[in-house]
Amino acid sequence: MTEGEVASLVLSTLAHDEPDGTYVFKVSEPVKIIRLAHGVIAEIGSQAEIRIVPLEPGEARDERLFADDENPSKTSVPEV
Repeated sequence: MTEGEVASLVLSTLAHDEPDGTYVFKVSEPVKIIRLAHGVIAEIGSQAEIRIVPLEPGEARDERLFADDENPSKTSVPEV
């Protein structure tokens, strides 16, 4: 999946009934967040700047997507 395709999936979540949810994308291979950021910027035609900053105390590099009591549900977009 290209950066543009993943970026389109990210932007498609804005049209969902609950756009403030957590969305998980079904992609064939993991996509690095920096590639995703570049893809979103290109997709919306922005000149945004990407800054990479060190982790703050207490921040985690990896996080769980769902708590034990959360049940993921499907969306109208098969890849999301």
